[in-house]
Amino acid sequence: MLRRAPVIAAALLTLTGAVEVLLTADGRLASASALPAVVLPVAWCRCAPLPALWVVTVALALQGVAGGFWVGSAVTSIIVLALLLYCSARYAAGAWALAGAAGAAVAVAATRIAFDPSARPLREVHVRQRRCV
Repeated sequence: MLRRAPVIAAALLTLTGAVEVLLTADGRLASASALPAVVLPVAWCRCAPLPALWVVTVALALQGVAGGFWVGSAVTSIIVLALLLYCSARYAAGAWALAGAAGAAVAVAATRIAFDPSARPLREVHVRQRRCV
């Protein structure tokens, strides 16, 4: 049963992601097209944790550019990132793999600051600091 846990988790997250897409009015097309790339890597998070994490990171950045809502407004993406960050720390071997997971975490944080409307104050503070320097 534990071997199938990532596959079951990916299936459940796909269902919750589809419900989130249906209940959201804006960014529906970009978010629906990114749903498989955001959710399905959970299925292989034990055998290839770092590639799974980077696939989700790139998918979140691309759908943020396309105007989707997975970056900060969806519960599904937060759960996916929590699972993949845990699996990357737990199952990835070596310091380089851990550094790759940390790099993905930084990339996700930068994506959220860039595309999440609720992170606007962080962007404004950064822009103001650059102008003062």
